[in-house]
Amino acid sequence: MEGLNRMTRLAQVIFAILLGSVLVVAGCAGSTATKRTSYEERADDLLGHGDKSLSNGEFKAAIAYFNNALELNPGLSTARFHRGKAYSGIKEYDKAISDYSEVLETEPKYKEVYYYRGLAYSKKGELERAVQDYNQAEGARIDPALIYRNRGFAYCEIEEYEKALEDFDRVLETNPKDVDVCYSRANAYFSLGRYGRAIEEYNKVLAADPGNADAHFRKAISCELAGLLDQAIVSYARFLVHAPSHAQLQVRRARERIEALKAMMR
Repeated sequence: MEGLNRMTRLAQVIFAILLGSVLVVAGCAGSTATKRTSYEERADDLLGHGDKSLSNGEFKAAIAYFNNALELNPGLSTARFHRGKAYSGIKEYDKAISDYSEVLETEPKYKEVYYYRGLAYSKKGELERAVQDYNQAEGARIDPALIYRNRGFAYCEIEEYEKALEDFDRVLETNPKDVDVCYSRANAYFSLGRYGRAIEEYNKVLAADPGNADAHFRKAISCELAGLLDQAIVSYARFLVHAPSHAQLQVRRARERIEALKAMMR
C-alpha cells in the first residue's frame, strides 16, 4: 500500500512538472506573439506618418518613415508601394520602379501599382514599357481617364497616333475641357495629315487658352497645309502676339510665312 502511495505521489510530481513546462512554453509563445504584434502596429503607425508626409509633398521625410516601417515589417507592401511614389516625387525613377516591381512580384494583381510604374517609365522615356504597364493597370481602383490620358501621351511619343486618339476620345467623354488632351489630340491629327480635324482641336485649345503660342503656330501650319491661306496668316499673326522670348526661330519663320502667303494671295 505504501509503495502504491509513493508511486501515486511520483506520478503527481511528474504531472506537475510536465504541466509547468507546458505553461512556460505557452507563456513564451504568447510573449513572442505580443512582440510581433507590437512590431506590426509600430510599422503601421510609421506607414501612417509616411502617407501624411507623402500627401504634403515631403517626399524625403516620407521615404524615411517608409524605410523604418519596412525594417519592422519587410512584408508591408503598402509601405514599399508608397515609397515608390515618394521616390518618383524626387525624380529617382529607378528606385521607384524597383519598389513597384518588388510589390508586383508578390502581389501581381495589385493593378494600381502598374499605373504608377507606367508613370515612372514614362518619365524615364521608356515609353513601350510604360504602355505595357498602363495596359495592365486597366481595371485598377483609380480613375480610368488617368490611364487613358497617360497612355495616350505615351502612344503619341512612340508615333502610334491612332491608338492615342482612341485613348484621348475616352478621356474627353468624361472631361471635354481637358486642354492638354485636346492639344495632344490636335497634334496627333496633324501628324496623321488630317489638318481639318487638327484645326478643330487647336480651336478648342485656343478657346480655353487664347495665349497658347504653340497652338497658334501649329494651327497656322495646319491652315496653310489645308489651303486656308487667309486663316494661316491670321494664326501666324496671333502667334507673334503671344510668342515667348525664347521662340525666336519660330518668330522668324512666322514672319517669313506671312509675307510669303500674302505674296501668293496677290
